[in-house]
Amino acid sequence: MRTLFILLLSSLPALADVPTDAGLAGGLRHDLLNWAAMVPLTVLGLWAAMLGRPKMWVVPPVAALAILGGSMLAPVLLPVVPITLPETALVLALAGIAVAWLAVLWVQPPVLIAALLAGVYGGVLGLLHAGPLLFSVGYAGAALLYVLIGLGAGLGLRFFTSITAMRFTALGAVAFGVWTLSGTV
Repeated sequence: MRTLFILLLSSLPALADVPTDAGLAGGLRHDLLNWAAMVPLTVLGLWAAMLGRPKMWVVPPVAALAILGGSMLAPVLLPVVPITLPETALVLALAGIAVAWLAVLWVQPPVLIAALLAGVYGGVLGLLHAGPLLFSVGYAGAALLYVLIGLGAGLGLRFFTSITAMRFTALGAVAFGVWTLSGTV
């Protein structure tokens, strides 16, 4: 049983490498099976939980809508500034580290600034994962799911432990981002 579990986990990166013409299911599968997307998006939700009301209800939908917006702008922007796969991995790792640091440092911006930060992060993800509309909708839906999982986990940590535990969890995400970054440079 343990061997089967290890084989399943080791195959996740291959399953996440889905062509962008795979439709809605491809967009969902790409994000759901991609650790490099999973961790930063979950930490974005954790940071939203640290922000408290009303900001914690603003960050997740803004990030998801910005992903859709970024993927719609990609055909216009990417011919001007072409980004290849190594740069994509680098940008994703740096954006994930930046989001995790927001939680580690317990940054508490006003609602509009929190929405702007979530929007910029979502827009970057959308630009880098552009594809047909159904793929982008699937990708944004999976991203929203991870942000909401992080929000729920953050609310649980906040209720049962402390902000310090949340900050240490985010520090683990920074370490993951640095580890991811070390593989992309």
